[in-house]
Amino acid sequence: MGNASNGSVGSFPGKGRIETLTDGIFAIAMTLLVLDIRVPMLPKEITAIGLEHRVFILWPKFLVYVLSFVILAIFWVSHSIQFHYVRRANRTLFYINILTLMLVAFIPFSTHLLSEHIEQQFAVAFYGSHLMLIWVCEFLHWYYVTTGGRLVDSDIDPHEVSAVTRRILITAVTYLAAIAVSFFNTYLSIAAYGMIIVMCIMPGRIDRYWDNGKQ
Repeated sequence: MGNASNGSVGSFPGKGRIETLTDGIFAIAMTLLVLDIRVPMLPKEITAIGLEHRVFILWPKFLVYVLSFVILAIFWVSHSIQFHYVRRANRTLFYINILTLMLVAFIPFSTHLLSEHIEQQFAVAFYGSHLMLIWVCEFLHWYYVTTGGRLVDSDIDPHEVSAVTRRILITAVTYLAAIAVSFFNTYLSIAAYGMIIVMCIMPGRIDRYWDNGKQ
């Protein structure tokens, strides 16, 4: 694919500005996750509960921390791959990205909600719905930049576009199914969220394009 300028005098700010902001928001969101993990303070009169027990009862927070951190990493990879293809930027792309980052920055809250109420269906469904919305934004972003070659090279391989589109939509629909499971069993729903992570990390058709050097 040919290269185009990320910005020039008199042109709209380039995609580099978006990528810089994106990396910063993801880094902050991933860092804030760990601040939710604190050893509970007990009244002085309670001395029978040892430190090891107080750490052990934090297992929901550790579980959801790992889950959210890896999910954020997957979102960051997905966003980075999309911007690999973007050659130009415009106002609409900026605002689509702002919407995505607003949802990303909110992940520490939904993570805290789930870790504090891991057995409650609302918390599990809220968490999954939040993640699904980010994937919807990822689809919106990808659809916007690739439709008619709007902000990508005109010779982009349509098979690559289709591969990325399918992967995003399948992930979003799978989250919807996992949310539905929460109405029957919250722990099974959380396990489904974990399986989605495995599904996202496993190599797919788009990875084969990259492995073959078709970038």
